[in-house]
Amino acid sequence: MNEPSQGFLARTWKWLLAALGVIVTGVITAWLTGFFSTGEAVILNKPVSLGINSEEGGPLLNVSIQPGVGGECGQEVSQVYPYPPSHSLMNTPPGSGPRKDGKTWDEDPHAFGAVPAGPAWVSAALTTDDDRSVIITDIDFHVTDSRPALKGTLVHPVRGCGDGVTYHVGRIDFNKRPPYWSTPPTEVPGGVRADNLQFPYKASRSDPAYLLIEVDPGTQRRSWFAELYWKDGEKSGKSRIPKSGTFEMTPANGLPVKSKGNAMG
Repeated sequence: MNEPSQGFLARTWKWLLAALGVIVTGVITAWLTGFFSTGEAVILNKPVSLGINSEEGGPLLNVSIQPGVGGECGQEVSQVYPYPPSHSLMNTPPGSGPRKDGKTWDEDPHAFGAVPAGPAWVSAALTTDDDRSVIITDIDFHVTDSRPALKGTLVHPVRGCGDGVTYHVGRIDFNKRPPYWSTPPTEVPGGVRADNLQFPYKASRSDPAYLLIEVDPGTQRRSWFAELYWKDGEKSGKSRIPKSGTFEMTPANGLPVKSKGNAMG
């Protein structure tokens, strides 16, 4: 991939974080067309392939994982660091302090032992690259590994809210037996219009479908992935999210918290 494409992806991911993963209807078609042409994105500081080859059928996916709990919008990008609040790193301004591979603790949380905090919101925009419609029939979640929860400090910055489209909202609780579905959350991130998740949904270029699913790791540190099931005419299939590898999160409830204000000096 050339450098302009890499720069485009990096800028796009930063925009997603700033916008809480909520995509305004008026720009969705043009934005998704350019974004999906690369088939890749950066999620939780790791590159993953999200686009589905149109020759194979199925929807085009734009998926963002917003780890975090609480906050003004309920969708703060949060990490659990394996240090107590008194640790020097937890009181170091962002962009300063020790570096690993040239990046500071806030620029590459994973390098400093941090794990995304749960519960988290999985935000997915589903569309197509032409005028056909794809039916989204289901989404399944799979836990691949469970370990003791990471103990330390929950660090989250404050972000602003924005207007959004209507999301279909559900909740996954990994403390339950598969398929893990739980009672839908009564509160959703601020500025988001929502109804309860209930398949199937139709997704097209002119009328994308939006899913917003709260994923709760329960009482343990979890690695997991999801599979989205779809029908495209006579074709049917499933799409793995992410295409390879897994997402990881650790429960943050009850941990000491450092917000943007007091964690940064």
